[in-house]
Amino acid sequence: MQHGPQRIAILLATYNGEKYLREQLLSLYNQTYTDWTLYIADDGSTDGTTGIIREFSKQYDNIVFHQNSEGKGALRNFMDLLAGAEADYYMFCDQDDVWLPHKVETTLHKMQETEADHKNRPVLTCSDLRVVDKNLQTIAPSYWQMSRRLPNLLATNFKYLGVCSLATGCTIMINTAAKHIAFPYPPCAFMHDAWLVMKTMKAGGAFGIIHEPLMLYRQHESNTLGAGDKKNSCLNYKLRNFNVLLQQNKIMYALARYFGYGSWLKFIFYKVMYKWQLHKARRAGKQ
Repeated sequence: MQHGPQRIAILLATYNGEKYLREQLLSLYNQTYTDWTLYIADDGSTDGTTGIIREFSKQYDNIVFHQNSEGKGALRNFMDLLAGAEADYYMFCDQDDVWLPHKVETTLHKMQETEADHKNRPVLTCSDLRVVDKNLQTIAPSYWQMSRRLPNLLATNFKYLGVCSLATGCTIMINTAAKHIAFPYPPCAFMHDAWLVMKTMKAGGAFGIIHEPLMLYRQHESNTLGAGDKKNSCLNYKLRNFNVLLQQNKIMYALARYFGYGSWLKFIFYKVMYKWQLHKARRAGKQ
C-alpha cells in the first residue's frame, strides 16, 4: 500500500446549482483528508452559481475554475474535466449533494488497498449512498438496497453489469491507469459513470467496493438523474412508464453492445437472470 500524501483531483460539473452548491462546497472543505484540488467547470449557469464559485475561490487557493464557452452536457463536461486535470487519483462530484467528512479519506484508503492487490491495473472504487430529500432528511439509509443493487456481483460479472449499473458517479474514484483507458469514448457512452465502470472491467481492471454510505444523495425537483423510487419494481409503475423504461434500456443496451455484449435478447435474458439473483439475495437476507 502507498503511504503519505496523494494528490487527488475532485471534478465538479456545475449548471444552475446555486440552491445547494454552497452546502456541497462546505462539505468538501470539511473533509478529514485535505490534499486535493477542486476542478470546476460551469456549463453556462444563468443563476448565482458562478458567484458562489468565485466567492470560494477567493477564500481557498485549491480551486481551478473554468467557464465553458458552450453547453456541453454532463457527460462531456465531466470527461473534459477528467482530461484536463493532473493528479494521482480522480473523484467526481455533483453540485447538490453533501459529502460526509471522511468520504475522501475512506475512498482513498480503499483505492490504495485495491491497488496493492492489483498492481499496475486500472482501479475504480465506489461506495453506497444515503438517500435524502431536499432538506437532507433520510429517505433510505442505503441507495444500493433501495435501488436493488448487488455490488459484489456486478463488480465481478460483466453479464450482469451490462444490465444494471454498479456505481453512481459521485461516489467514484479512479486511478491514473483507469484515466488512461477512459479516452476516447463513444457516442453511446450516455454518462461518465457507466462508461468508466464498463471500460474498467473490460480492460481487466479491479473494483474497490465500499459498503458504507459516504455521502448524502440529495433528491429534489431539479435532479437530472436521481435515485429513482422503490415503486420502480412494481408492475403497475412499469406499465405506466413503459416507453420511458424502454428508452432507458435501449441506452444501456447500446453501451453494453459496444463492449461486445451480444444481442438484445441476451440483454433481456440477463435482466431476468439479475432479477433472479436479487430474489435469491432477498431470501438469503442479503437485500
